[in-house]
Amino acid sequence: MTVEARKPEGTVNEVAALPRGTTVLHIGAPKTGTTSLQQSAAGSRARLREGGVMYPGRYENHRRFARSLLGYAKEPWLTERAPAHWSTGILAQLVNNERDYALVSSEAFSTAGARDVARVRAEFTMPTHVVLTLRPLPGMLLSTWQQCVKNGESETFDTWLNAAFRELPMLRMPGGDVFKESDGTNLVGRWADAFGPENMTVVVLDPTDRDHIFRVFEDLLGQRRGTLERVTANSGMSAVETEFFRQAAERIFQETGSRARRGLFHGGAVNAVIAGRPRRADEPSLRVPERVTTHAATAAIRIAEQIESAGVRVVGDLSDLAAAGRVGDEAPLPDQVPSDLALIAAGGLARRAVQLRGAGADGATTAAVDPPDESDGVPDSRLSAAEAEFLAALDEHLTGAGTLDEADVRRLRASAVRRIVGARTEGDVADPAAAPLPGTAPTRPERIPSELALQAVIGVYEGAQRLT
Repeated sequence: MTVEARKPEGTVNEVAALPRGTTVLHIGAPKTGTTSLQQSAAGSRARLREGGVMYPGRYENHRRFARSLLGYAKEPWLTERAPAHWSTGILAQLVNNERDYALVSSEAFSTAGARDVARVRAEFTMPTHVVLTLRPLPGMLLSTWQQCVKNGESETFDTWLNAAFRELPMLRMPGGDVFKESDGTNLVGRWADAFGPENMTVVVLDPTDRDHIFRVFEDLLGQRRGTLERVTANSGMSAVETEFFRQAAERIFQETGSRARRGLFHGGAVNAVIAGRPRRADEPSLRVPERVTTHAATAAIRIAEQIESAGVRVVGDLSDLAAAGRVGDEAPLPDQVPSDLALIAAGGLARRAVQLRGAGADGATTAAVDPPDESDGVPDSRLSAAEAEFLAALDEHLTGAGTLDEADVRRLRASAVRRIVGARTEGDVADPAAAPLPGTAPTRPERIPSELALQAVIGVYEGAQRLT
């Protein structure tokens, strides 16, 4: 049977407001517009409050609350447990809420096993309605893998997909496995069992309608249209940007023994490119290979069966779970990349390193190599003209970052130069650098060799580690 043929009797398109006094517990899943919804709710706290809805806490989302309630670590890459006080305050607000509704949202809930879900149920003593948002699986797979790359992982999409599909028709999601069935339950079933199927809604988001998620939650919470600001958050990257950062993370691990740390790599380089680099029409978007659509359709049938078996309400069209989206071959990193990709990434690393240094971030970064001897500089005479031209632009960009002093800029530049020169094979130097004419400003090349861009960013990354 195809996924198109499975239409649970509870499927609806119009959503009525839930009974007053209900707490809406949005459990994700990740990569389904959750960050956009959370940013919108946080930015709309005052309007929601006027409409009788509490969005508790003071942060953008309820990740800390969820991790504490579930007994998870503070962060996936740390070992220290999330403290109990992260959850007690918000629980008290929910229990004593005198408004019509409350909204709690964190995709961390969707990774919970049956035992952890039971723990959540025991704490949610107030009337609660669980909402799970889903989207077409091919796009969800692609976005989840790209998030792994943003976080400093270096697996290719093909390798990652092999792990995702290794137990078909069960779907696995390496890096955040919401569809796991290792405890004999499934994502929908474990929450429906704990809270009751009448208290759960699965929303299959319309892939052609970016506002769908906002309208659904406005309806559930009895709010007028426009209460939730329409925002787009956690933007993706182009195929060139994604492969550039994947290869950078791979090199950092292979050549220095240090995995790209999320606080510096994602919080610095990746976020700077996403926020500050204009989208270019000549850079292709990420696409999913043809085989993904076939395997995703197989997984979609299983998930649809689980939803139907759970007896929960469904908003949207289950057939959209198998929607193919953008299909095509993976795009390799071209021989040359736009220079602004490397410059913006390097500037982001520098700014983030200074932030982490100022905050005394606990465990955010660790030096991968011994601190450099100040006398261990590499003379610019070793650079080619193209390298010198790019490094002049890098100097200007780092200086313009605003939070770096001259010594910081000098150290980061020296680290980049050491990487660039040190990566050469013997005799692989030609076109020696020429000094610019007096009074002339350095010109920034539009495109540079991919290898030069990678080595420069890796070098600045290494230098930024030392700054923290």
